[in-house]
Amino acid sequence: MSSSPSSLKTPHSSSASTSSTNIVVDEPLYQVKLLSALRSGDPAVIHPFLAEIGKDKRKSSEGILDTGSAALHLSIRCASASTVALLLSHRAISPNGIHPPSSGTTALHLAASLGRVDIVTLLLDQEAIDDSLLDANGKSCTDIAKGREIVRVIEGRNYISHVVLLRLVRLARLSQRFLSFATP
Repeated sequence: MSSSPSSLKTPHSSSASTSSTNIVVDEPLYQVKLLSALRSGDPAVIHPFLAEIGKDKRKSSEGILDTGSAALHLSIRCASASTVALLLSHRAISPNGIHPPSSGTTALHLAASLGRVDIVTLLLDQEAIDDSLLDANGKSCTDIAKGREIVRVIEGRNYISHVVLLRLVRLARLSQRFLSFATP
């Protein structure tokens, strides 16, 4: 049995409604192979799935599913931090991706709710991360965090961001004053 994701697209190929880039997300074989690849942590096994993510749109009962977010969320549940980092390095995978689509659950929500401090830290290090997003129930990642350590990590990042912002504002004001004295 091949571990290539493209080999998983043939079970429904006789169906007129399914093409190689539009298949049913509930396909158990795909999920099992992706899970196995993520658990292995082997980039050579994971890369074929990553190659499909940017061009693969799958149908779910809620519409088009972001397969990158689905893979990221699955990796947060079952894989090492280095495997999650590998997925986050893919250009088509957003650290703010929501899965399932109507839940509002971001990767940070999931990692915080599972108590994965290693993944929370990794996600907070992502440039595009937005830790202010709320899920479908109006809860933030700190609201659903499992344990005080997770909350401290998230709030610590917010504190550091706030301090850096204040210092940048202060520096900008000093620069303006200096420039006003320097220009005749």
